[in-house]
Amino acid sequence: MTVPAMAGLETEFGFAAVDREGLRIDGKALSKLMEATRSRVATLSGGGTRLFLENGGLLYIDAGSHLEWATPESMSPTEIVTYARSGERLIATIVSELESTELFAEVRVWKGNVDYVQTESSWGCHESYLYTRSGVRISEQLIPFLISRVIFTGSGGLNIESRGIEFSLSPRVAHIKHAVSDGSMSMRGIFHTKNETLNEKNYNRLHVICGESNCSQFQTWLKTGTMMIIMAMLDAGKRPGGKLKLKQAVEAMRAIAADPACAITFERANGKPDTSALEIQRVYLRMAEGLLEEPFMPEWAGEICQAWRQTLDTLARDPSLLAGKLDWVLKKQLFERQIDHYPTISAEDIPVWNSVVSELDRCLGGSLDPDFKLTSEFALSKADKAGRVGRTIKKLTAKLDRRGLAWEQLDSFIRLRFELCEFDVRFSELGQRGLFESLDKAGVLDHRIVPDEECDRAMTQPPSGGRAKIRGDCIRRLAEENRTGYLCTWTNIFGPTESLNLGDPFETEERWHEVAGEERDPNLDLFEIPTFLRRRRE
Repeated sequence: MTVPAMAGLETEFGFAAVDREGLRIDGKALSKLMEATRSRVATLSGGGTRLFLENGGLLYIDAGSHLEWATPESMSPTEIVTYARSGERLIATIVSELESTELFAEVRVWKGNVDYVQTESSWGCHESYLYTRSGVRISEQLIPFLISRVIFTGSGGLNIESRGIEFSLSPRVAHIKHAVSDGSMSMRGIFHTKNETLNEKNYNRLHVICGESNCSQFQTWLKTGTMMIIMAMLDAGKRPGGKLKLKQAVEAMRAIAADPACAITFERANGKPDTSALEIQRVYLRMAEGLLEEPFMPEWAGEICQAWRQTLDTLARDPSLLAGKLDWVLKKQLFERQIDHYPTISAEDIPVWNSVVSELDRCLGGSLDPDFKLTSEFALSKADKAGRVGRTIKKLTAKLDRRGLAWEQLDSFIRLRFELCEFDVRFSELGQRGLFESLDKAGVLDHRIVPDEECDRAMTQPPSGGRAKIRGDCIRRLAEENRTGYLCTWTNIFGPTESLNLGDPFETEERWHEVAGEERDPNLDLFEIPTFLRRRRE
């Protein structure tokens, strides 16, 4: 059985707030943000800090006290972009209002992907895709695609596993440890086996956790559109990945992320010829193009395939031509411009300093205090010492001398890296302070899929079909009628004496049934309302 395409995004945001005295008060700011959301749009509690909105989506504070926005279930990549952006604009509007009060000096929200200070932390942009086919090892068909799509889905940034300045197409790749995993908080995998369907009947949900948040609407549109096409092919019994199995999937993904030329090749399994990210993507694209007339393909698939092919062709010819469409290309150019204008470090010096700090790290062996800061003073203090560290410093001093460099420049190099990390955070900040937002407002980018006016309407209007429309309409009506005592999940709305089942993602009718108050059972959706359930158990 094949079903219409349906997908959604869950975006985790970095968040920081300070009061007028400069003290961090993130928790208070998050509480005020949720309170302001309830005042601005119609909402229904999902238990704890979870708020389902009248547009069918969910805003909540997730584990680790970070803000997360989950779009309503959408049936096209354009619709996904619209609702992802509507959530961002709503959050940015409320943040601006909070800053106008006396409580806060600054409140900042950004679509980061990695924490450059605490490298164990990563914010994700998880993707959910509906499918029905079971009993098929779809991981084998999807892993090559998920690895290689980094060339057009990466957000760009620095490699967090290096103290140097090493550009990465996808900084989150450093957090991917396995080809397949069942965890999303640690030991993350390229393919995630979690099977929390959030549906009834024979529907399954693929939960993709290896991707990143993108500022570019085009990237979000292409990322979700290509995946929805591939899921439609898999549901129809096709094998779009063929026999593309790779020998070392995680290592291949890391190699792709480290190659802005998009040309590196890597080994396939079973002695097959080496391949590249571009070649893998073309295999999937050719099958999709050959099936465009099939009834199981979405009506918008042709437009996605055309953009997919154009993007791959341009990446093969000259990736820099996509600076207005792809975050990583734009960010790389901005990084290079900042380096070119840095007074004490040149672009030619960076590979040398990268090798110096890398060799020092190997020598020190990670045995130092986690808060240790590498400085020129530390290096010079060890120059005349005996032992392994002293010998390494002497060898590196000779290398620097040959290039006309001095240890005193190490501090400038480390400071430049810090500034690039800070630049990366500011790049994705929501609101007018965001660098991407500023460039977009200046009209120098070519990434728009939907206008802001349409995204603003989507703050209060649910999608036109599926259960998201029913959920959103019910939330608005319950708010207008001032009816209390209702609880919302993705699959149900529970009232004091009635409940609405939304287990079918393509539900078209609002079917309530009466229940006695004591019969109401929110355990139907255990994972989605943990705070509510904790209260019940207590």
